[in-house]
Amino acid sequence: MKLEEIKLLDHEIVSQEILDEIEESEYVCGFEMLGCSGLYPSATWFGVTLVDSSCIDVYCKY
Repeated sequence: MKLEEIKLLDHEIVSQEILDEIEESEYVCGFEMLGCSGLYPSATWFGVTLVDSSCIDVYCKY
């Protein structure tokens, strides 16, 4: 997954498959589960730090 594709997912609910792709991307230098989302009930919140020092939040429902 390319850097710009990852950035477009900021504040989106993603599938487990997409979440795995983000975590394994060469453009990701930090990946942290932040707990239950207050924005999306029943979703888990993840903080992602990218190699250009920007950060995004993504959410996943299991």
